[in-house]
Amino acid sequence: MGDMSSLSYEYTVNASFAEDVNKWLVAVKKAALGVELDANAGGDPLEEARRGLAAAVESTLSRLEAMEGAKEETGGASAEVPEDVVRRVEAKHRSDLAWFLEDLRNAQSALLRGDTLGPRELQALDEITDVADASASECFRRLWRR
Repeated sequence: MGDMSSLSYEYTVNASFAEDVNKWLVAVKKAALGVELDANAGGDPLEEARRGLAAAVESTLSRLEAMEGAKEETGGASAEVPEDVVRRVEAKHRSDLAWFLEDLRNAQSALLRGDTLGPRELQALDEITDVADASASECFRRLWRR
């Protein structure tokens, strides 16, 4: 039963991260297209989305840079990115990791400044959401087979 609990926890973490990142990215994309965002929960949903995405990017950047050997992981980011997501992104961009990291840095800067994201930055964020979705789906399939 311990294996089932571990797998269930892994799925919960991956699915929660994928849901949050997707929600934030959709909000940023809608705002860029001029679509009104729902502010029922109070606060500024665009600002919340920008902060959430920027924190997720910061955490991803620090962990990918640590894998690359560029610097020590600081652990200061507030968004917890699942390990499987970081490993999948690193594997996908093994040959062009430096350029991908630069795109993530540019995306994070634009998010923090409130600027519009360019196509390369959006593509980098889309790739993180795609990998997060794939990771959650794989976890769910393994959980379902048990």
